[in-house]
Amino acid sequence: MENIELGGYLLDVPQSFKYKFHSGIDSEGGEITNDSITLLTNYGFFTDTLYQTPEEYLNKRYFLSDAASRFMKDGIAYDNRNTPKVELISIRKATKQDSDKV
Repeated sequence: MENIELGGYLLDVPQSFKYKFHSGIDSEGGEITNDSITLLTNYGFFTDTLYQTPEEYLNKRYFLSDAASRFMKDGIAYDNRNTPKVELISIRKATKQDSDKV
């Protein structure tokens, strides 16, 4: 097992996983990855506590800005004029088939 320290948390993950740090403005973020899985992390004062129902999470729509960050390119300074735009088309429950897609 591999130990990865994220703020106040210590995660035990298989040795095939590696952590890549991403600097942030008010938080520490990064990726925990192996050959087929990527987990995005974010830890800081303004980090969502996740003490909410799935419906509350979906209604806040913070995931849209998180999705936009996946399309940002290294070396570009982003602001509200050039941040990638993400449009929500529909919401549906995840299925087992979704988790098989990597």
